[in-house]
Amino acid sequence: MKDNLKIAIGADHAGFEYKQAVTKWLNAENLKDFGTYSPDSVDYPDFAHPVASAVEDGDFDFGILICGSANGVAITANKHQGIRASICWNEELASLARRHNNANIVCIPARFISIDEAEKIVKTFMETDFEVLKKLVSKFEHLEIMEIPGLEERLSRLNVELNSAGFDRWGLHPETLRKFAPIMYLLYKKYFRVEATGLENVPDGRV
Repeated sequence: MKDNLKIAIGADHAGFEYKQAVTKWLNAENLKDFGTYSPDSVDYPDFAHPVASAVEDGDFDFGILICGSANGVAITANKHQGIRASICWNEELASLARRHNNANIVCIPARFISIDEAEKIVKTFMETDFEVLKKLVSKFEHLEIMEIPGLEERLSRLNVELNSAGFDRWGLHPETLRKFAPIMYLLYKKYFRVEATGLENVPDGRV
C-alpha cells in the first residue's frame, strides 16, 4: 500500500461487517470512517454522500464504499462532480478502474464476495496508477507537437488558469495536465476539426 494515502470509507448495514474488517486490515493513520457504526438498517445515501463529498473536496485521495450490491453507493457517489466511483468485484476490475478510468472511489458488493476478496480489491485499487496518459504519450511521441505555432504561449496561459482553479475537470493535478496539454490539443483538434495550421482557430482559453 502506498504511504500517506488519505482514505475515506463508508457503508450501509449490508456492508458494515466488511467495512469494519477492511478498516482494521488497512490500519491507516489517515483513514476516516464515515459510518455506519452498527449493523442496524440504514439508508446508503447517508454514508455515500459524505464519502463522495470528502473525496470531491480534495480532503481524501480515495474513497471506499460498501453495500450489498455496490450499485446504490456507486450511483449516489457518481452524482458528485469530479467523482469516478467504480463497482469492483475482483482485482482485475479494480486495476482497470484505476488504469483506464482514473476512478477515485471503489465500490464493493459485500453480498457477492468474501472479505478476503474485498481486501485484495482495495489493495489493488490503492496501488494502481492511472495509465491512459502514459499510453497516449507513447502513441504521439514521434510527433513534433511542441513545434505547433503558438502552443507554448497557450500552454502557459492554460497552466495559470488550472493553478487558479485548483483542480481540473479530468480529475488530474494541474501540473500533470499541463505536461500532457499538447496531446490534449491534438485530441481537441481531431474531435472539433480545428485546422492543423496552428492554434488560431482554437477558442480563447482552450487547448
